Amino acid sequence: MEQFKEYAARLQALLLRFSELGAAFIFAVIIVYLLLGNAAGPYVVSVVDNVANFVKMVTPAAFVAVAVILALIYYIRKTR
Repeated sequence: MEQFKEYAARLQALLLRFSELGAAFIFAVIIVYLLLGNAAGPYVVSVVDNVANFVKMVTPAAFVAVAVILALIYYIRKTR
């Protein structure tokens, strides 16, 4: 059982690292778009369009729900 817990912890750390890298990549692409505008190229423009569409689809209620969930996770981890 201890071996499984170690494996799950390593897998969680790996997935967290990949998600952090993905978010950093998206932020870098957005910064390139902000610096160069439409001259940044079709890939950068399509990524920014997709991010803009995603933000448009997210409602304020969904934002509040995500904030509450993150606050609960933070509180639970802090109390342990």
